[in-house]
Amino acid sequence: MTQLALGHGPRGGHARAWWYLLAFVALLLVAGGSARTASAVGEGFFSLDADSYQIQEGTALPVTILRTNGTTLEQDVNVTVQLSEGTADFDYPASTITQVVKFAKLSNVTSQTIYFQTINQQRMVDKQVRVTITQVSIPNAIAYPSTAPILLLGIGSPRVLDVVPKSANPFTDKGQWIDIYGVNFSNAADTCPPGALPNSAVIPPAPYAPLDGTGQPIPPSGPRCTVLVEFYAPSGAPPGPPVGYPGTGNIVPAGDWQVLSPSHIRAKVPTLPQILQPYNVRVTIRDPKAPPPLANGTANAPNVGTHYLSTSSVVPGGRFWFQQAGGPTINNLSARTGSVSGGGFVRIYGTNLTAAMCSTPGWVTFGGVPVAPGNCTYEPATLTLAVTTPPHSAGPVDVVVGPYPAGPPATNPLTPETTFTYAGGPTILSITPNSGPTAGGTTVIINGTGFAGVLCPGTGSSASVRFGATASAGCTVNSDTQITAISPLGTGTQQITVIHPANGTSPFTTAANFTYSAGPVISSVSPGGGTPGGGTLVTITGSNFADGATVTFGGIASASVMFISTTEIRAVTPAGAGTVNVVVTVAGVASLVTNASVFSYATPGITLIQPNAGPTAGGNIVTVKGFNFTSGLLVMFGNALVPPADVTFVDPTMFTVKVPKAVAGPVEVKVTTPSGTSPAVPGVTLYTYTDGPIVQGLNPKEGSTGGGTIVIITGVNFGIATAPVPQVLFGTTPAEAVNRNSETQITALSPAVAAPGPVDIIVTTGQGSSPVAPEDVYTYKSVPPTITGLSPDNGPVFGGTTVTLTGVGFLGVVCPDGVKFGTVKAASCTVNSDTSITAVSPPNVAGPTTVIVTSPNGQSEIIANFTYTTGNATPTPPGSPLPGVPPATGSPVSYSLNFRWTLFTWMGPEGIAVASALKGQPQGGPDITARVAGIFAWDAGQNVWLAYFPGTAGGPPRASDFSTFQRGRTYWIAINGKDPLVFGTIDQ
Repeated sequence: MTQLALGHGPRGGHARAWWYLLAFVALLLVAGGSARTASAVGEGFFSLDADSYQIQEGTALPVTILRTNGTTLEQDVNVTVQLSEGTADFDYPASTITQVVKFAKLSNVTSQTIYFQTINQQRMVDKQVRVTITQVSIPNAIAYPSTAPILLLGIGSPRVLDVVPKSANPFTDKGQWIDIYGVNFSNAADTCPPGALPNSAVIPPAPYAPLDGTGQPIPPSGPRCTVLVEFYAPSGAPPGPPVGYPGTGNIVPAGDWQVLSPSHIRAKVPTLPQILQPYNVRVTIRDPKAPPPLANGTANAPNVGTHYLSTSSVVPGGRFWFQQAGGPTINNLSARTGSVSGGGFVRIYGTNLTAAMCSTPGWVTFGGVPVAPGNCTYEPATLTLAVTTPPHSAGPVDVVVGPYPAGPPATNPLTPETTFTYAGGPTILSITPNSGPTAGGTTVIINGTGFAGVLCPGTGSSASVRFGATASAGCTVNSDTQITAISPLGTGTQQITVIHPANGTSPFTTAANFTYSAGPVISSVSPGGGTPGGGTLVTITGSNFADGATVTFGGIASASVMFISTTEIRAVTPAGAGTVNVVVTVAGVASLVTNASVFSYATPGITLIQPNAGPTAGGNIVTVKGFNFTSGLLVMFGNALVPPADVTFVDPTMFTVKVPKAVAGPVEVKVTTPSGTSPAVPGVTLYTYTDGPIVQGLNPKEGSTGGGTIVIITGVNFGIATAPVPQVLFGTTPAEAVNRNSETQITALSPAVAAPGPVDIIVTTGQGSSPVAPEDVYTYKSVPPTITGLSPDNGPVFGGTTVTLTGVGFLGVVCPDGVKFGTVKAASCTVNSDTSITAVSPPNVAGPTTVIVTSPNGQSEIIANFTYTTGNATPTPPGSPLPGVPPATGSPVSYSLNFRWTLFTWMGPEGIAVASALKGQPQGGPDITARVAGIFAWDAGQNVWLAYFPGTAGGPPRASDFSTFQRGRTYWIAINGKDPLVFGTIDQ
């Protein structure tokens, strides 16, 4: 066996082989390319918010029209929505059949809701109508779903809402009782006379709802009886005996079910055909007051008489799953939600759960991700499984127990009880600015949630922030709720996405659309506000500005515009009111209206309080920055009004204030001018009174996730020399070591953390903890991967050994390409944290090799740290020997072939025909001939490449230069398709 290496294929030499090679590479490049996916910009696509609706008749149904893939609307868009398949003024008012939804020009709304009113007919049956988007005022803008059924639930129709348990085996568990819960079943004491059950399929009559003079339903003259319970096969599934109503259900014999109340029936499971889809459990009732139904288009169906049949409609709760004999089921989960990082506790309740499901790797999975060894325990006292959830991307997943991935029917049925939802993936709420020049370079603030652990910047396929399909030119994770990114080159409107290495990709939202402009672009307006009378000097930064540009504020031109450079213009505001758009026009081309190009003539706002903490005695000076400040402004700290003499107005963006005294705790700082009062901004407008420690500075402000950085913390109230040494937290992790140098300085050794990103350094003494402030933010940076240990550090040459890698800098590693044993990537791997990876070794040559981990931050050191052994190798039974080739008796050799090229050294039988080796001889393995496109060998003596091409349809090799493998010789092999392939032989 030999170590494999990936390369770019052979070069030079033999003309015929070279042309074959070029042609093959061209085909591979075409096959390897990914198809472009069309995406709408501008007005977007419009669809319904659901593919089906249900509502009680007589109530109003909300229908939401969704708009996706759009940017700011350049025109009014009208969406026409219409009802059908019903009777106007009977099922719904005629006036509501058609409604037009308007999405207004210059807005960026993503949805609008309308209501369709239905009419209460007091029906004993359900009725279906339909809602459809029939037209959008722009072409080709209707998306799926554009039409959906609406089930109008009759006031007296029976309905199955739940089935407990939801699965059983109708063969081995025949006779097992299940509970059916719902509404409008008959009373337990009511009985039905003979002939209530049809012996043939019937066609329901027109809806029946007799009303008296006041509009109230007339009660039936006889009992309202339950007459039928059945398990109805879904569409496309093998049907049961045609004895049910309306004709393809599996009927429960009359003696095998009993009505306990109008909302509860108990029934035995009938014999059911085995299908993997759920059955719909249905209940049929009889109303003797109804007119006779029709059978095959004629009145008076046999054995029916005047017995009206009303059957429950299909609803999600009334479903029952077929269970494999002896197979497991899941009846409940103790928790149905958890973090995308895993680590949550879930107890699994069900039947046929065994200890083997915990002791066998991969038999308990969440969304296909196995529960880690040691994180699953079988508890015989409760017959349950206690598991710790593995990490998974955000969204709902199925919990599966059994011999996964063998799949159904050996595993449990997938019912609503098996669904577990992971939460915590990245979400974008807003971006500022949302436009920039085509040349890129715009600094964009991305606000949202779930950003902690995102690796910046990343490149190519591992990029963590993308503008469309292009990686950002740079990015920094400021906090769990904010990222700063630099736009790359681009055109048109692109969707910004954030990719978390473990938690998935942010979903589409028009709030994340970034528009590129070849004309002037505004990236900031400073200050962001001024007085209503005008006269404020505003600096406008951006790109593509030019001398002679004009500036308008809310459509009113500035009388004074100064061109400073292509990235800066200064303008004096005209008089105005409210919040207006700022527009720069160059050579007749106007800048886009974005969230970065606004100016406020009204309310003041605070953007920074520095410092944001101080003593309860007050008297210290604080600088407040923001916009729309005016001379004579009023300042309040909580409920305390600062004397005007203690406020010094500097300019519309800044003032200083002497802090009044107050009791310990946080207060809101507010500024009031004639235009209004500043709003509260979380994390910005709070000031904390404290006589405890306050952090005022850090040096340095960043360090490695591996810890060990010496950080000097400056501030006040760190304690006298005889007081206990303060506690220092980096986020929630204690510092490795702490030394108090003085009452105003601490030296701390940063601890190791699992993920990069910003954290607050909090100092705690006997007087309390320091408040969070911008000055206390310490940023952890990822480091190149470092491997400190492997367990185990050896395994057989066939691979398959599960190895735990410990070290640091593992976040951002892409599995399995980021972990290699020598030059061969791991068979599979999972990044558990920044300090742990679990990998499965691939086949390789015997002897020591190097495990290498690669992340966006670099590559681990090349040190031989894993040994492949042959002692555990079990010879593969040889296949049929070839003529002239002795029987194979050596150890197996396994080559992992990858798309597109793989370099390997032949260690099998000397002189074996290549055609025979590809067919699996002598080891009796699979025939890989159809997957092989070509094999090449370098002839150093002739200085040419030699080529071998397999035949087609069993025919001879095509135009090949060699036909046998030579032991110890190196070959390049190219395979079709992107899936890897194992090529085996026997070492002789």
